Amino acid sequence: MLKDIDKDKSIIYSTCDNCNKDIATSYDGKTDIAYLEEFSEYENFSLNHCDCGSMEVINLNLYYEEVDELFLSVNNLSEDEKSQRRVIKRLFEDLNFEKIG
Repeated sequence: MLKDIDKDKSIIYSTCDNCNKDIATSYDGKTDIAYLEEFSEYENFSLNHCDCGSMEVINLNLYYEEVDELFLSVNNLSEDEKSQRRVIKRLFEDLNFEKIG
């Protein structure tokens, strides 16, 4: 589960859904996220594997509206989901990522 992002250090913090271990993944220099023409979407961003073997993947194919504060405030999303979308939005901003939509 995504927890936070440190833009100064280019690190994404997450917690393993399987064993609850905290994991830090650097995205420093990760500006080459591939756009897959065949599927008309970006490849997913994989976080570091946990010692238990579990792994989290971030779907980078969210529309602008799906990470917007207005969207988060009016839709019936869990607090965890809202928090994770805010982390993704901050990642988009830090990478100057061209999102879909």
